[in-house]
Amino acid sequence: LIEHALTLAEKVLFEKGHYLCKAFQGEDMPDFVTRLKERFNFVKVIKPQSSRKESREVFILGMEYKKVHR
Repeated sequence: LIEHALTLAEKVLFEKGHYLCKAFQGEDMPDFVTRLKERFNFVKVIKPQSSRKESREVFILGMEYKKVHR
C-alpha cells in the first residue's frame, strides 16, 4: 500500500513537497527507505512514543521532494 501511495505522491507532489506514511517494519522496509532517499532530500523513520515497544508500527517521512527524479 505504501508503494502505491508513493507512486501517487510522485504524480501530484510539487518540488520540495513532503510524503508521510504509516508502515510496519519488515524485511522490505530498508529497500523502501533507500528509494525514498533517492527521491527526497530528507528521510526519517519515526517510532511514535505512544506505540508499544513490541509494535512494528512506524511513520516514514520524506521531506523536500526532488521533482527531477520524476
